[in-house]
This record gives sequence, C-alpha cells and structure tokens, in this order.
Amino acid sequence: MTQEEKTEMAAIFSTAAKLKDAEYEATTLLIDYKLKTILEQTTKHNTHMDTLDKRCEDLEIHEAARASTCPQAENVRALQDGALSTKSIKKWIIGSVLSTGGVVSILWMLWAVFGDKI
Repeated sequence: MTQEEKTEMAAIFSTAAKLKDAEYEATTLLIDYKLKTILEQTTKHNTHMDTLDKRCEDLEIHEAARASTCPQAENVRALQDGALSTKSIKKWIIGSVLSTGGVVSILWMLWAVFGDKI
C-alpha cells in the first residue's frame, strides 16, 4: 500500500468519523428539543390542572356555604327525601310484581306439563 493510498484511506476514515459525530450530535439535539417540548407541555398541563383544582375547591366551599345559608335548604331536603322514598317504593313494587309473575308463570307451566300426572 502506497503513501497516497494510506493518506486517502485516512481522509475517508476521518470524514466518516466526522459524519458519525455530526449524526450523534444531531440526534442529541433532536432528543433535547423533544424533551424540552414535553417538559413545556407537562408544565402547561400541570398549571391548568392546578387552576381547575383550585376552582373546584372554591366551588365546593361556595356550595357548602350556600347550603348552610340557604333558607329553603330544609324544604329542598324534604322534597329530595320524599322523591327518593317514592322511587324506592315504586322500585320495590315493580320488583315484587315481576318476581311474583315469574313464579306464577313457572308454576302454571309446571302444572300444564305435569298436572295430569299428579
């Protein structure tokens, strides 16, 4: 191998090494940019969530204060309790009727099938 070929190969390896270094540097810069963008978005999201949490706390405090100072709170509570009891009674009646109907239909079917054998 001649001196010229050695110099030429050294230049090729040097260029390849510089290209690899540039590639790694570009990859590192891209990763840094993406991480910075993620950090900014996370910070923005967390700030927004903190604001929403604060608003929820303020609304809960306001709602508690309003409920304790509302002159109609007792009437509203009585109406709500009445509605709940009416709903539960209707639900119980419907359940009873349906289950009784189911039992009667099963007994009727059994009587129709096995009634002559009894």
